[in-house]
Amino acid sequence: ILEEMDYAVDVGVMSSPAIAIDGQLVFSSLPSADELRAELSRRLGEAGGHAS
Repeated sequence: ILEEMDYAVDVGVMSSPAIAIDGQLVFSSLPSADELRAELSRRLGEAGGHAS
């Protein structure tokens, strides 16, 4: 975050841990493995990809 402070602020990261995916703040706190997996699978589905 320190090296990319401007970018972090642009996507809405105000504290860590935070996770941005595709330039959007998705989690403002550390998600569980299941939450992260579900979000990635959802995004892959929207993009026409497939998750296993």
